[in-house]
Amino acid sequence: MAEFRIDGVTLSGKPVQGIISAETMKIAKEKAAQMARERKFKVSSVHARSTFLYRVKKGNEKPIDGEQKAFTKQEVNEALAKMGYTVVYVRKKLFEGGPGKVPDIEVVSFVRVSADLIRQKLPFNDMMSMLINDIQNKALREAIRDINQDLKQGKDSEKAFQKHEKELGKFAAHMLGLASKSGNMGEIFESTAKFLERNAQFKKDLKSALIMPVVTLVILFVAVGYYVAYIFPATASLFQKFKIELPPMTAATLKLSDFITSNIVWIALAIIIPIVIFGRFASTEKGKYCAIPELYGQTESFLKRDFSASYGVFPLNAP
Repeated sequence: MAEFRIDGVTLSGKPVQGIISAETMKIAKEKAAQMARERKFKVSSVHARSTFLYRVKKGNEKPIDGEQKAFTKQEVNEALAKMGYTVVYVRKKLFEGGPGKVPDIEVVSFVRVSADLIRQKLPFNDMMSMLINDIQNKALREAIRDINQDLKQGKDSEKAFQKHEKELGKFAAHMLGLASKSGNMGEIFESTAKFLERNAQFKKDLKSALIMPVVTLVILFVAVGYYVAYIFPATASLFQKFKIELPPMTAATLKLSDFITSNIVWIALAIIIPIVIFGRFASTEKGKYCAIPELYGQTESFLKRDFSASYGVFPLNAP
């Protein structure tokens, strides 16, 4: 979910500020209005956390280009000025796009390596900082960097991880956030890694099992289409040429062939569009549940378990 900053003024004229998470700007404004009613203040603005492009220079050195996430352009200007740079320009990035798709193997690898490092008694913050430099996938790397920054600022670990459900996955985000507050991080990371590995292997085996039937069906469909659209009409035309009456089945097939060749574009769209719609539906949470209800149900029940009762809740850096 995206982050939004709420700026407001209390009834006594004192400025207030807060950060919330929401799917869209509309939802963020609705949450801000609700908070304003509950806490008795007036909302002056709601800013989305965006990416800003900047160019700075120091003295006669070569200008440096970069990008920084912030809520306003003024924040970036002030931060760069405090670092001693002369700001050439700061502008909002026009096309940010959403987080890219993170392959399952990348998430599994991150959780597995994390579990191994935790068993080696490496401090959690140091482990996160080290892994950021080794992650190749940009979306996952940015997500881990953002999580690490939130944890350093003292934010709740569950919220920090769950904010990046799109990159990590719902199950992994929930479990890793919970592990960060538990007294047995290594065990929860290890269990999460095993579950993700089994899930990834299941998907891989399912795809492998479906490849041959799908290829066979495609080849069969192409062969039948080629026969009906090209070979059969050429053969049947010989009978028509000599004015031989065609059998009812042959005549019906010939009409079908003429219909297919005349409406090939519409027929192709009628086949492709449902496949695309089903693919998009299968990528949603509801679609995943319908596709693999048993596995999804196991995941949901696992998420609802109260691990805090089993392991207890301790500070993030507790030994």
